[in-house]
Amino acid sequence: MKKAFDKVKNFPKISFGKIVLSSLKEFVSIFFFNIVLIVYLLEIFFVWISKRKFFPKIISRKISPPVRKVTNKIYSLSKRSEGSINTISLINLALRSMRTKRSRTFVTIGGMSVGIGAIVFLVSIGYGLQRVVVSRVARLEELKQYEVSTQIGSQVKITDSSMADISNIDGVVETLPLIAVVGRVNYQNSVTDLAVYGVTSKFLVHSAIKPIKGDTFRTEEVVVTKNIQEEVSGVSDTRIDQNIGDEIGKVHFLIPEGEQIKVRSEPSKSSSLVGYAKGTGNALLGTEVWGSYYDSANPEDQAENTNGQKMSKWIKASLQVWEKEGNGFTVKGFISKEQIRVSGVLGTTDEIDVSELAELIESTGSAEIELLELASESAGLKNNEIKKVDLAENTLKEAVVNRSFLTLLGIEESQAVGKTFDISFVIVGDLLSNTEEKIESIPASYKIIGVIPDEDSAYIYVPFSDLKSLGIKNYTQLKLVVEDDKKLEHARRQVEAMGFTTSSVIDTVNQIDQLFATLRFALASVGMIALAVAALGMFNTMTVSLLERTREVGLMKAMGMRSGEVKDLFLTESMTMGFLGGLFGLGIGFIAGKLVSVLISILALSKGLGFIDISYIPPMFILVIIIMSTLVGLFTGIYPARRAKNISALNALRYE
Repeated sequence: MKKAFDKVKNFPKISFGKIVLSSLKEFVSIFFFNIVLIVYLLEIFFVWISKRKFFPKIISRKISPPVRKVTNKIYSLSKRSEGSINTISLINLALRSMRTKRSRTFVTIGGMSVGIGAIVFLVSIGYGLQRVVVSRVARLEELKQYEVSTQIGSQVKITDSSMADISNIDGVVETLPLIAVVGRVNYQNSVTDLAVYGVTSKFLVHSAIKPIKGDTFRTEEVVVTKNIQEEVSGVSDTRIDQNIGDEIGKVHFLIPEGEQIKVRSEPSKSSSLVGYAKGTGNALLGTEVWGSYYDSANPEDQAENTNGQKMSKWIKASLQVWEKEGNGFTVKGFISKEQIRVSGVLGTTDEIDVSELAELIESTGSAEIELLELASESAGLKNNEIKKVDLAENTLKEAVVNRSFLTLLGIEESQAVGKTFDISFVIVGDLLSNTEEKIESIPASYKIIGVIPDEDSAYIYVPFSDLKSLGIKNYTQLKLVVEDDKKLEHARRQVEAMGFTTSSVIDTVNQIDQLFATLRFALASVGMIALAVAALGMFNTMTVSLLERTREVGLMKAMGMRSGEVKDLFLTESMTMGFLGGLFGLGIGFIAGKLVSVLISILALSKGLGFIDISYIPPMFILVIIIMSTLVGLFTGIYPARRAKNISALNALRYE
């Protein structure tokens, strides 16, 4: 036992660093060997083709000197120790030996090619399918976009102010809002509800929405939050802590008989016109609110808040309204043969007699106030009532529809462009400043200007400014475009820190990449079985070759070749066959993949889907295959090469 322990103790110690260094040197030598072998084979091919009659001699004479200069520099990378056979001579001897046994060489390289070809074919199908799926899921531009939305129940909303903050994030170049509402379509006495999306033309462009018939609407709505900066004479220097939209209190007002006052959806002259209120001489009850400044306001009804905004008083009330037609006015809307009331806002002009609620109580008593309040509530001032609002006068009233919409309405696709339909928009409180409010627009006639090829569910796109004119303050979604996909994640993190949720097609692409990475591994594992069989075949060939060439090995040693050089010769031969097997295997795998793509594309073209290429070989994968095939040749040649190195020259010459 002690003797055995002493033997083990006396074994030479090999450090881990030496093993790593030795492996690294081996890899570097294999890498340079591949380069030299590729260049040498290309040089042989160039020399062979330049000697053909069809090859112009003048080109051969001009190209040969620079080619020789480049190859000599590359060959210098593989210098061996002085007195040893150089790499080129070893490759020449290996190729000569391979030509001597052509059948065996052809079968060995063929088996290696089939194994490598199986791996290349299966992996290329994995890469190709991934590219096809990703190209169907996302365009290159979509990888630089993401959608911003609000969390359910969150108080954080997408507004003009939040859009301005998001647009200041580094890398964000476009902020494109979207408004989603319900549309109530009336066409040929048939009423149906569907989804309506208010977008700008830039939103459609970045979403790759291209009509197959007609065109998209041309609108470039820019949402900007800004304060009113008009110079106002007579405004008091006393500033108040109030903002536009804040309520002041209930008032009693009177519109003189015969007067027509404009009624708007919001306390601003830029808001949409609801209609006209006609004076009847009856007292009305309303609520005073602060709104944007207008020139005809009374000086005592003006103020400036602490932010420097000039404001005027407006009156919010439930009113019967008329619309202007020519030189006259017509009643706007009926419900059960009674004129409807809408919630609107009008300015405190000189024609309107306004009394404070306290003054009204003194003159009429609280009983009349209660009656006025009840009348107002029954007319539609309750929060759960629908407020009727008209679209602004400058709206485009154009729509881009999908095929499903046309099918729903029974409109022929070829005749759709130019057709009109009536639609009203229903807007819930989440899009409004008052979450308990509900708005429905007065029906308007919209013209179809484009048709998109989507048949999943019925929906339409309308200009963003059309829906914005209905008093919408909050937006449903925001599409952000960044200048570089590398800045996408950074911008998303900043937006999410503001309380929003984000989603991007790149999330789907990442999931697809993970799925196909697993699929490629499985396919490559199947191909490795064929490669293992080919490697065993090469190992058998090299072992048999050694037995057949034992006398040749003895002769080479007797002539002065060193044992290490004999070993290198066998390794060079095995690596050359491995390299050629990998090269031809790449060709076999590539051709097989393209043939499958052609067969699938023939079926796809018959169904109008276009050419589908399901085979793709990344450039880096080509390099991996070449190195791997050479390594397989190296490993299968190590055992025969070591045996050749240890053969005695005298015994080899006597070998029969």
